[in-house]
Amino acid sequence: MNENQFIDLLRSKFDPAIGDDCFVIERDKHDFLVTTDLMTESVHFGKWMDPYSLGWKIAAVNISDIAAMGGRALFLFLDIALKTLDEKWVDRFLSGLSDICTKFDLKLSGGDTTRSTATTVAITAIGTVPHKKAILRSGAKAGDLLCVSGFTGLAAYGLDMLQSGKKSKFTKFLLTPEPEAALALKLQELNLATAMIDLSDGIYQDGFRLAKSSGCGIIVEADKLLECHPLAGYAFDNKLIGYALTGGEDYKLLFTINRNREKMIRKMKAAAPDVRVIGRITDKSGIRILFKQKPIDITNPGFLHFGD
Repeated sequence: MNENQFIDLLRSKFDPAIGDDCFVIERDKHDFLVTTDLMTESVHFGKWMDPYSLGWKIAAVNISDIAAMGGRALFLFLDIALKTLDEKWVDRFLSGLSDICTKFDLKLSGGDTTRSTATTVAITAIGTVPHKKAILRSGAKAGDLLCVSGFTGLAAYGLDMLQSGKKSKFTKFLLTPEPEAALALKLQELNLATAMIDLSDGIYQDGFRLAKSSGCGIIVEADKLLECHPLAGYAFDNKLIGYALTGGEDYKLLFTINRNREKMIRKMKAAAPDVRVIGRITDKSGIRILFKQKPIDITNPGFLHFGD
């Protein structure tokens, strides 16, 4: 059983709504969005992850989940398990967490601590969205355009550099990602996105999840994804396509819009200068990748917990 199958089992036994980026608790004027993410040593990070970046990133991934629903994050609750309470490590971790809370106007409101043989950190985040205005994964329809908020694959390339002991300007995209909070609010305000997901596991995996939730299929035009790509010159041909399509942890937004509203994308440029159309939604299930209008196969679709 892999991660996707486990989530499907949860849905069948508890609530079909499980599995979106957040759970929606409906209220009169504003609905609450609740999400949680954890990161554990040797799975999500290694010795290359400094404590400041870990504090920043564990908050960033939760902010990104709320952004993927068109919401605004407000409160965070921290759970942390450590081998020892090393004062210097804890101070750097909390500095990273404090800095991202300041930048996105968040309040750390509680949590829990315990001892463990492996460092594990988790955050539960609460946000809001106007009543019944949350952007779900399930709203895409055949004919919609597929858009992405920026360049993908940068974090995956940064990880490769860190693990090989090389210095690179791209490691910041892995260590301290910037959630697309401003763009998400704009998409919600304009009622533009018909469906949305944040890219934690790469366009191939997360695009498949969006398509499955919507009962549709997706075509991704890889050549559009690679236009003016920052990794051109660092990775070539199939390697670059692999980074851009299957690399995870970019935390960009993958969303769909009605094809008649394509001109509205220009209004997104202030919040996300690199937003672009990279494909379309079809009535044929699954995900297909085209390069210069010819189909290509992806042999490694990206990271999946329990995928092996």
